[in-house]
Amino acid sequence: MKLLIYKLIYLILALSCLAQMRIEETIVVRAEMITEDGRLDLTAYKRGQDLIRATIQDESGRFGVDVIHKDGRIHTIERLDEETRVHELTGDEAATHLLDLLALTPRYHFDKSNIFNLKTPVFRDYRVDFISSEEDNESVLPSKLRLYKKTNDTEVLIREIIYSHSSRQPQKYTLELWELELRDLVDGKNGNIVLKKMENNAGVPMFMFSIPDVPDK
Repeated sequence: MKLLIYKLIYLILALSCLAQMRIEETIVVRAEMITEDGRLDLTAYKRGQDLIRATIQDESGRFGVDVIHKDGRIHTIERLDEETRVHELTGDEAATHLLDLLALTPRYHFDKSNIFNLKTPVFRDYRVDFISSEEDNESVLPSKLRLYKKTNDTEVLIREIIYSHSSRQPQKYTLELWELELRDLVDGKNGNIVLKKMENNAGVPMFMFSIPDVPDK
């Protein structure tokens, strides 16, 4: 009897250790960002739902910026030559940046019922709307993502992302090739992101989401 109890305890401890050692799913997305100022290289890294990073860099490599979501906060890390500046985003700025990060792999962050998986205080005063295509409610891509700001008893649309040029050859969380249009309903600035490649379980290390200890300027 004691032997059986010891075996059960050992099994429970072993399962607990395995759960703690569980490797979180990782995704790497390589894309191109097209803005009014030109074209930029964009690489996004995702580890689980909470850890998200996008690295945006110009062709010269002199200027770059990282946008990181970690522990329910959004930081930007700007790099110009040898100078580094770190800034924490709040309010609309944080919410719109996070929406853009989620839009790269929308079905990863929404379940089949279009319920949002990521729980973050960044969206505390906002609502994200996943609008499915008319043909297929369980499509890998939505037709649109919308971000609403809650103001008293009303909601104001502040950002909209529209998907287009999508192939019907699905990978796990995205399609073979697609483009998304970013529309800012506040300042009127628009841009586009064109997907080039996506890798599942690419082994993204934790240090990729570290925030440098640099004074906020």
